Formats: sequence, structure tokens, C-alpha cells
Amino acid sequence: MPRGTAVAEEHTRSFTTKRGEFTVRVIQDKLPENTEEDVRHTKHDRKFNIRVKQDDVCLLDALAKLHGVTRSALINEILHDIVRDELMSIEEDDARVLLAHVADLSASYDELSQPWVYDALGPDFRHMLHSMLEYSNAHGQPPDVSMPSGYQYTEEDYRSPTYLGLRDKLKGLAQ
Repeated sequence: MPRGTAVAEEHTRSFTTKRGEFTVRVIQDKLPENTEEDVRHTKHDRKFNIRVKQDDVCLLDALAKLHGVTRSALINEILHDIVRDELMSIEEDDARVLLAHVADLSASYDELSQPWVYDALGPDFRHMLHSMLEYSNAHGQPPDVSMPSGYQYTEEDYRSPTYLGLRDKLKGLAQ
């Protein structure tokens, strides 16, 4: 460490490994300052090194090439599918949702990621989403509006004005 450079106690960490004891000192002045733009583009994914048999790597590379993705993207997709299948193998809904919720709390999702709890809720989530879009509530039934017997409900009877305006503006965007 250069002379005259003071390192605060909170910027020093010691740890022991099989190879001995180590001390790490972080000199704040030497680190580049992060701009707000740098922070937005920082990946929050933790990276792990794993051992994969050479034969499997060859197959992964061939599959990645076939699908036009990188080996890393293919491995991430395969792992995600396996983890989702494991999550969905938990039969008790409350336990499955609790596990997914706890995982979501420690995850750092970007705008394109979908929380695990959506998978854990499975058909229930899709039913709630459908009901909300179809009937403006999560219960799957049109609201009880006082209308004469035999009256055919229209969307205008139970949709909010904001919903109706958005629906008209968004027509043609989603097919």
C-alpha cells in the first residue's frame, strides 16, 4: 500500500482459506466512480463456475448453435426449466408460493425477468390475470350491477373509464 494512504477499518477484511490468511484493503480513491448510467447497466446476476464433462460441452455447443444462442444462454434456460419443474413439483400450493416468494425477495430482477411466484401460482395466477382482464376483478365473475332481469352486460357496465380508454388506444398492438 502506498505511503500516506489511510484505509478505514470498514474497508479492510481478513479471511482464512485452505491456502492461508488474507487481508484485503480497498482504497476508495483508486476505484472509479460509478455514474447513474453505470449502475443501470450493471448485471445483478451472480456467476458460478461449474464442472461439465467435455462430452456434454460438445453437445451443449451443438444445441446452442442449432438454436442460435450462446452456450451460456442455453445452460441458463436449461437450469431455469429444471428449477421451475422442481418448484412446481411441490404439491402444496402454500409451500410452493412461500418458497418462490422467499427466492424472489433475495433476487434482483431486471425489467425483463419474471418473479418465481408467477410460476409458483401457475394456473391460479393465469386464472386471476384472465379474470382481471375479462371481468375487472380476480374472482372470475362480472361485478354485481343492479340491472333488470335478462339484461346482457357490456364492458361499459363494469369497466373503469381508464380501462376503456386504454383498451381503445391499445387496439391492434397485441394480437
